[in-house]
Amino acid sequence: MVVYAPAWLRRWRRAIEPVLLVAGVLAFAALAWLPGVEHGGVPLFAAILAGAIAWPVLVFLMNGEPLPSRLPFEMTSLDPSASMDFAVRSDARSAMAAQAEFWLRSARELRFGSIFVAPVAMAFFASVAWKVARDTPAAMFFAVFALLTIVTPAGLYLVGRRAAAARAARFPELHVRIAPEGIAAGALESAQGLAWSNIVRVWESERNLTLVLNPYMAVQLPRDQVPAEARELILSKTRGTLNR
Repeated sequence: MVVYAPAWLRRWRRAIEPVLLVAGVLAFAALAWLPGVEHGGVPLFAAILAGAIAWPVLVFLMNGEPLPSRLPFEMTSLDPSASMDFAVRSDARSAMAAQAEFWLRSARELRFGSIFVAPVAMAFFASVAWKVARDTPAAMFFAVFALLTIVTPAGLYLVGRRAAAARAARFPELHVRIAPEGIAAGALESAQGLAWSNIVRVWESERNLTLVLNPYMAVQLPRDQVPAEARELILSKTRGTLNR
């Protein structure tokens, strides 16, 4: 689950983010430079307060704009008389590369705060705990939690790649049906598919055409195996979501 800043705060995102980033970095520097809680006094607590506000807000702000929620996915009947059917093939290597491409772009564009800023925020709180309560369970807790914010996304990245490879090994050929109503991938001559309204982003790269369903899920098709007519239909039905 990706958590976003409230709408009123996102409206000021461009102006607020640089200020909060400077405040967060200065709070980190002050935490390292100032003496401990016994002698740090007001400057130390001001630095702690500034960082405690700046870093969590940055996590939510830098997740960007929320995507439309489509859970559960909207299913639709596909008209076989107006559909285009084709098959795409992939192996473990290409499937892992496609999954990695989607994961990295999703992390960069759809959940940057959760993936990249959250570890910095937790490192700040771990530093605060170490500064004011060294060698206590609280300091250890924040240190472990900071480590988890790095290890967990990295682990999910690797698990996703392995799952994509296993899926490609089990189903090396994927049957795809493109219709004016939606798309089906997997079942041969499927009469049901995902409605186009489920697609919130369309990413085209040199190798893949990625239909993003949410920050964690997508339908990925090898670009060179998608017929030109099918590609045009996909782009026409998802106009407004194309984000090369």
